Amino acid sequence: MVPRLPSRAILRFYAFRVSQSAGFSLPIYVLFFQSRGLSLAEIGAVEALFTVLVLVAETPTGYLGDRFGRRASLLAGTVLSAVGIVGFVFARSFASFAAVIAVRAVAEAFRSGATDAWLYETLAGDAEGDRFAHVSGRASAFGLATLAGASLVGGALYALDPIYPWLLEGAAVAVGLVILLGMDEPDRTVDGGNGADGDPDGGDAVDETRFSPSATFDAVRSTLANRAVGPLMLAVGVLAGITNTMEFYLQPVAVATPWLSATELGPLYAGLTLASAGIAARAGWIEARFGVRGWFLVGPPLLGVMLVVVAVAPALALPAFVLGRAVRSATTPIFGQYLNDRTDESRATVLSAASTVRSLFTAPLNLVGGGLATTYALSTGLGGLGALLLVGLGLTLTAWVPVERTERSAVAQS
Repeated sequence: MVPRLPSRAILRFYAFRVSQSAGFSLPIYVLFFQSRGLSLAEIGAVEALFTVLVLVAETPTGYLGDRFGRRASLLAGTVLSAVGIVGFVFARSFASFAAVIAVRAVAEAFRSGATDAWLYETLAGDAEGDRFAHVSGRASAFGLATLAGASLVGGALYALDPIYPWLLEGAAVAVGLVILLGMDEPDRTVDGGNGADGDPDGGDAVDETRFSPSATFDAVRSTLANRAVGPLMLAVGVLAGITNTMEFYLQPVAVATPWLSATELGPLYAGLTLASAGIAARAGWIEARFGVRGWFLVGPPLLGVMLVVVAVAPALALPAFVLGRAVRSATTPIFGQYLNDRTDESRATVLSAASTVRSLFTAPLNLVGGGLATTYALSTGLGGLGALLLVGLGLTLTAWVPVERTERSAVAQS
């Protein structure tokens, strides 16, 4: 059989994800913050502030995405992201960095649920709904490959001037804004794709009562309370918090390695990102081979064990970072497919609820991680993160009761 070529809408989506993935600042952002006078503890506090603000903004922005459309949310998030990136150029103190982070947090909240909701509903409209994990994984792979190249360039630019990576990153986000303007708003998949009151013309006329603030809260509450989704969402939250905090450790660990310098962080990040891209591109295959339950019983626990080993064998820290990237890259699209298949209404709100849970775990771990990085050996901190991951997975996966896709209506209506 000849492989089906992506539609024009999906090609635009790939291009948009690529533009948003050009993280020229990624390999140097901790060092950049330090060069502006922030301590590791203050950097941890800034990271925690970001996740807390995302947490606060997730549900309102998810509601706005359901009320006004996916593309409108993506537009708002992209504009705010560009403003935030440029803001880093002028930040000189903890307070100014905190203000810029606030803008970036709202941008992230606007884009988090709306991105997956746009893709899922666009695929449903093209009769390709079963391909969400495949397309999402491919988009992540393209984005990660772009990030790898941007890391190489960003590390080199940092050696010339610390501001250059941020300026180039802002330009890439602006290109994404132009691409986004050419993307269409997908039909809503609620009520089989019909509009309000049975309107056969599609999702342009959405039932406003369905997306009221009260209904939004009920959708979030019911999703978190359902044992088919809630415990797994908590497991993903624990994993996200651990892997996010690991990223905070990466640059201090790397520059402490004798054969690495700050200017060589670009190639290091490029290598890590390319490994992640390879895993993300195979997310659909991993899901088909292991199943959702099989993956969560193998991938994330393996990372936890590896981190615990790092506490007694610090030389394995860099391989642990590679594994962390790989596990996160595979888990995101696999969980996205599982959650979307079991969500019938207020899709962006439900997906934002998942992001909210991730923030609940990420914020305190960032805050604690910053303090540990200045007080204890980095390998000891990584070992502690591994122990927390194993305990969290044990508690959440034990409570999880998977259901088949055909039973997904119970999740939205329970």
